[in-house]
Amino acid sequence: MLKTCYARVFVTILLVGSIGRAGEIETKIFHDGLRRRGEEYTRARDVLVRQGPKLITFLQSKTNSEDWGERMFAQILNCRIQQPQEIAQWDKALGKLVNDRHVWQALKTYREHQWEKLPNVAKDVPASHLVDVLWESKWNDTRH
Repeated sequence: MLKTCYARVFVTILLVGSIGRAGEIETKIFHDGLRRRGEEYTRARDVLVRQGPKLITFLQSKTNSEDWGERMFAQILNCRIQQPQEIAQWDKALGKLVNDRHVWQALKTYREHQWEKLPNVAKDVPASHLVDVLWESKWNDTRH
């Protein structure tokens, strides 16, 4: 009985200890996903989103990063974890925005770390979601 009690305490410590922080694997997937575009980006993003709330502390620390890509990816993941119901609405609001002539011109003008300046005609859609859509789409060849 004492062994069972120790085992339960040990498992509880392990579970509680892993809540609220990213492990090595999640950190590696984060940095790998940050460099990917298209299908590979989408797979990495979705793996991290499935980790759920345990990544929030890690992602919040990345929102203060000096690296634009880290900040943007952290915002994207935070939205997908904490506001999943909003994603479909934002996609609908964006509509055909990625095919918009102004976006085409802006993509030629702005480097990736300046994509927050892209014309966003969809109200109430965060810039991070527009970048997410572009990263998972055909715009993966726009990196400089």
